[in-house]
Amino acid sequence: MSALDPLSDVFQLLDAQSIYSGSFVTGGRWAVRFQRTQGIKFNALGRGSGWLAMGGQEPVQLHAGDCFITCHGNDFVVASALDVPEIKAESLFANALGEVRYGEREDVQFIGGLVMLNETNASLLTGSLPPLVVIRGSTARALPIRWLLDQLLAESRSEEVGRSVMCNDLMRMMFVHALRAHLESDAGQTQGWLAGMADRRLRAALRCIHEDPARSWPLAELANAATMSRSAFAQHFKETIGFAPGDYAIRWRMRLAMKRLRCGQESASSIGASLGYLSDSAFSSAFKKVVGVSPRIYRESAETASSRTIS
Repeated sequence: MSALDPLSDVFQLLDAQSIYSGSFVTGGRWAVRFQRTQGIKFNALGRGSGWLAMGGQEPVQLHAGDCFITCHGNDFVVASALDVPEIKAESLFANALGEVRYGEREDVQFIGGLVMLNETNASLLTGSLPPLVVIRGSTARALPIRWLLDQLLAESRSEEVGRSVMCNDLMRMMFVHALRAHLESDAGQTQGWLAGMADRRLRAALRCIHEDPARSWPLAELANAATMSRSAFAQHFKETIGFAPGDYAIRWRMRLAMKRLRCGQESASSIGASLGYLSDSAFSSAFKKVVGVSPRIYRESAETASSRTIS
């Protein structure tokens, strides 16, 4: 994995794949409810305006260039007004390909997509995100998103070869820019891994751990990378990320081990040794403490689940 970019490390760990779902064109009086779905849902408003409503959240008025992320499987409604009777999105998109049209006019256009994650480690990202993230298109941080949105809308209408790949890649870039904007906002300063990424000092320490996960990092070195005293660093790291630095390092090693046990033919012994464990028993003990089962049982259960999926 990259030694320089913890966010890219996590995307690789999660096997993150962006999927462009399509475009929704509407106008007049309209309201559509989108049901909960797997993965992280990403939407942007290409033109027009509307309302976004989600249970437990204040309704939000959206304008052209705004985008939003939902990641906890919640239903949400987009509408011209909050009092308009809604229809279910499934009835519109069931047999649709590409652009869907609904309503009295065509002055509003949404684009939508999904970011699919490996469920085993998905909580590393989703657990750090609130149920709803809204990125305003009027902010300076949203300039790349607006440009990418224009490119995506143009690509979605084209007949060029590779259109689907291009749309998926543009969606992925928009999502990363939206995460960056969220990290720089006040809303990004909640507890969790992303909160650590938003903190310049903690990000330097996270980079050290990701650069050499097999190393048993002394607290003093991580604190020095963060330009903080050891006591202040240890407290700030735990309060922000939710784990002590040493615990985070162990959990990161185990996440790497879990992926390698699922995806490759390496022995548990070689995986443990590459992650800094001097014996099989030491690796097995650390793995079981974090994951709940031994590396052998974890691999067997992963292989069984994979064979069931294939069959």
